[in-house]
Amino acid sequence: MVSDGLFHAFSWFAMVTALLLIVGLVRDQAFDGLTFAAGCLPGAGFFQLYDGIVQHKLWGLHQIRSGR
Repeated sequence: MVSDGLFHAFSWFAMVTALLLIVGLVRDQAFDGLTFAAGCLPGAGFFQLYDGIVQHKLWGLHQIRSGR
């Protein structure tokens, strides 16, 4: 379960860092909502592939077992 905690800590760190970068872009008036939205879709898809293949299948982390 330590691995889950580290994974979630990294995820929160990455999210806060990304939000700070976005705030900087908005402040500099360099933020483009369409480009941001277009980047979110492949980013979310890549995360799902990584989480499903690497974390669940290869490393066997945070397995979900129904009926327990």
